[in-house]
Amino acid sequence: MYILHSRNFYLRGVTILFLLFFFSCTFGEKGNKFYVSADGNDNNSGTKEAPFYSLEKARDAVRIVRKEKPGETVTVYIKGGTYSIENPLILTSEDSGSEDAPVVYKAVDGEEPVFTGSRELKNWKLSDNSDKLELLPEEVRKKIYVTDVKAAGITDFGDPTEIGKRPELFCNGELQTLARWPNEGFVNAGLVKGETELPKDYRKIRGTKEGVFEYLDNRQNRWTNEKDVRLGGYWYWDWGDEFQQVEKVDTRSKTLHISEPFHTYGYRDSLRYFGLNLFCEIDQPGEWYLDRSDGLLYWFPPVGVDPNQAKVTLSVFNAPFMVEMKNCSHVTLLGLAFQESRGSAVLIRDGENCLISDCRIERFGEDGIHIEGGTGHGVSGCLLRTFGCGGMSVRGGDRKNLVPANHFVENTVVENFSLFKRTYEPAVYVNGCGIRISNNRFRYSSSSAFSLAGNDNILEYNEISHVVNESDDQGGVDMYYNLSLI
Repeated sequence: MYILHSRNFYLRGVTILFLLFFFSCTFGEKGNKFYVSADGNDNNSGTKEAPFYSLEKARDAVRIVRKEKPGETVTVYIKGGTYSIENPLILTSEDSGSEDAPVVYKAVDGEEPVFTGSRELKNWKLSDNSDKLELLPEEVRKKIYVTDVKAAGITDFGDPTEIGKRPELFCNGELQTLARWPNEGFVNAGLVKGETELPKDYRKIRGTKEGVFEYLDNRQNRWTNEKDVRLGGYWYWDWGDEFQQVEKVDTRSKTLHISEPFHTYGYRDSLRYFGLNLFCEIDQPGEWYLDRSDGLLYWFPPVGVDPNQAKVTLSVFNAPFMVEMKNCSHVTLLGLAFQESRGSAVLIRDGENCLISDCRIERFGEDGIHIEGGTGHGVSGCLLRTFGCGGMSVRGGDRKNLVPANHFVENTVVENFSLFKRTYEPAVYVNGCGIRISNNRFRYSSSSAFSLAGNDNILEYNEISHVVNESDDQGGVDMYYNLSLI
């Protein structure tokens, strides 16, 4: 059974203020305290006057206190500043608190610590590589900047379209565009030319198993000079998008040949697609291209932006999560910010009563938060935005015996998600029993706001807008098949 309600979102601000007041009173001054600062040192003692630098060192200090004083609260105060993440923070059962003595990782009041998985790019200069520049439209050739990412200590260039491995470029916190054509939307193919024809579906549309199809715009002849052409598209069904690598651009037959493995459902006449990872298509502000043979990154900056005055970053962190809480109980993350990783932000697996509150999570290649198993975990008063895939995944409870997980997501905004994987990447995926999603706002996505499976889950007072703006066979609230069998 599901319960779905909706109402205006005006209660959110009042609720968050109450939560902030509650946590300030609850975790403000009691118990044992450690401090972390971007100017700290892990050889320090962790006091306010001599703070640690890393969360790992603070975690180790918390473990010692919890063993010696298991009945006392421990709070780690984290000062504002930017912290570069090199390895994920792993919390296990030995890092747990208790109902009466929780462990809290908390921003210092009035400050925002930011944990980032990106590296800043500097030393930009106008490109003078005439061989490359002649591939571009003449009007942009004197506007292309270049920098050596190896000089920034970056050696893992990742993959242009593999989820979890894709580097992304940001300028002052704004996502830039990997060079593509067309600049927006899709272009339609002509006829598919694969050898193996597929049985016609109910629409009587012709398709083939192999990815060979006509292109209709001669502009794509230029792609023969590219090192690694990728295509994104809806290859057969308009709910089945995927990114694929091009094996060959045949200018004589005007066909594009996809590298194996081919798309699961095959390819149909007049399919829609776009090309990306194309140096020759840098033709508008914000587009960029990384040459993986020499580590040079080319960029057409936004209008009015001086690359050497702006904060330009490339995501490099590629572990699955920045924070992993495995079999933890009564641990709270409060007032922290996580940003710019190729993967996801936070995993909570098993354990009980862990909370992510008043946190900002944005600009991740995959998604934001995973809750898997355990009981009583929650997300409250957070802002999640700009994700390549979905926002959150929440699973738990015993469906067969109708034992609730008691997980919850409340008073939270998830927006600008499914930017890369365009279908079936909702703001919240719910699967299980006894999960509550209430008083949230979900908006701006090509995918759904919810995807639901399970029993006795409650969706109430959520606001949904501007979703499912590109594909079909989805909805604001997406439920499918027999929910008891998923």
